[in-house]
Amino acid sequence: MLRALVHGGVSQIVFAGGDPSLRRDLGELIDFSIELGLCVEVQTNSQFQARPVLDALLRADLVGLSMDGAIAEGHDAMRGKAGNYSRVMRLANFLESRSRPFVVRTVVSRKSAPGLHGLGLALSGFQYLRRWSLVQFGVIEDGYRNREVHELSDDEFSVEAAVYAAEYSGPGSVNIYPNVNKVGVYFLIGSNGDVFGDVAAGPVRQHPIIGNVTADHARDLALRLKIRPDMHKMRYATLMSDVSH
Repeated sequence: MLRALVHGGVSQIVFAGGDPSLRRDLGELIDFSIELGLCVEVQTNSQFQARPVLDALLRADLVGLSMDGAIAEGHDAMRGKAGNYSRVMRLANFLESRSRPFVVRTVVSRKSAPGLHGLGLALSGFQYLRRWSLVQFGVIEDGYRNREVHELSDDEFSVEAAVYAAEYSGPGSVNIYPNVNKVGVYFLIGSNGDVFGDVAAGPVRQHPIIGNVTADHARDLALRLKIRPDMHKMRYATLMSDVSH
């Protein structure tokens, strides 16, 4: 799959999940991607922090963390994992101590919103935080099933996100991502190579499948996805500006 993507002109790969830290071969995937000339970002929920995982993350160009609350109670409730807040903060401090760039993604939903006040202030102290993204809760897949608990209207999200963004005063950028801005931004690829199509901002049960990276050329898939270069560049500018290869 990685070879096929590179052959199709792809220059960046983001390993997301689930949680890539749970994969025994994460280091191999990162090393092989770098060998192919890909820029590598790993998005992790910090579930597993054994030494091999930490070493692998240090070899990535960028690490993405999920933080959905200013304190443990709110974050852990949103993630459904007791103790996850402390693990995320431990990993953030580890990356900071190694002078490694990282980004933070925060889902703004009806459930998470009450616990987000103060998160911007807490993040302001990290000098290697390159970007903080405030993301509207997506009403699709698991989100579709849980929409009554989490869904915010577009206007509600804009108001809430602006309040939290104003609390941040660190060196990184702050980006606010409503659902409409997620369309035409990236390839979402499953573990079997299936590429998932974009959906409208409204509630949808599941992503449509538009092709497979092992059977379809990446350029053809990009045309089907109607990738918007300006929005793609805004999303991945942090990864592109921090790489040295």
